[in-house]
Amino acid sequence: MKISKIILFIFISGMLTACSPNIYIPSPTNIPLPGNKSELKIGGSLGTAGLNFEGSYAIDTHIVILADYAFNNSTDSNTYSNNNYGEIGGGYYTKFDEHGRFELLGTVGLGSVSANQFYKGFNIGGPPPLYRYIVSNENYNKFSLQGDIGMTRKIIEIGFSAKFSFISMPNITYHKQDVGYYGGYHVYSDTSLSIANNEFFFEPCYYINLGIKNVKLHFCEGLSFPMSSNNELWLFNNLDTRFFVAFGLTIDLFRKD
Repeated sequence: MKISKIILFIFISGMLTACSPNIYIPSPTNIPLPGNKSELKIGGSLGTAGLNFEGSYAIDTHIVILADYAFNNSTDSNTYSNNNYGEIGGGYYTKFDEHGRFELLGTVGLGSVSANQFYKGFNIGGPPPLYRYIVSNENYNKFSLQGDIGMTRKIIEIGFSAKFSFISMPNITYHKQDVGYYGGYHVYSDTSLSIANNEFFFEPCYYINLGIKNVKLHFCEGLSFPMSSNNELWLFNNLDTRFFVAFGLTIDLFRKD
């Protein structure tokens, strides 16, 4: 995929979720897919979840451990947003044929989010209405199970991941304030959304790594979709980021093939 298309996709994804701050912003999926014992991978990327750092290490011929961390802290005249998420995990990996890879992993993560955003609406012939969205959540827990499959060559690696996640948000609040103009702007309504504290997500993605044997450019693109009966609440109120994208660099050390 060309760089221009990647940049355009990130821009469109941001526009789709710009009307209100997101309660849940998925980080790129960490997909190690090692080929031998002692293989070490480290990488960094920039995308819809902000800056992301990830690593993995094959401690045995079929056991791999991993860790990753993503954060995004942005402030301007209309928006404040702070998101952090880190996870650790591990699981089973194996090779098939000469270049095929498969793994089954489990992860446990901890995140936090807070945001405050003003959105200016449209009003023909008068001052525009303003909407203020306030999101607050001390922390949330995330438990995931993912199956990954891919193909590895010296100059290119491609693969697919199917990830199922359970997210628990025990202390979440979400408010929307309508600000009208009647001789001056003031708040005339303040409503809170009733949001499920627990939610299941399906998060498939694909990745492409391109470069030389041990250093490659990395691109990951995926979808996050709420699965429970409350999914319409999440979708129609932009409570989660639908798409996640990351573009960066990955370094593969002690690889034998």
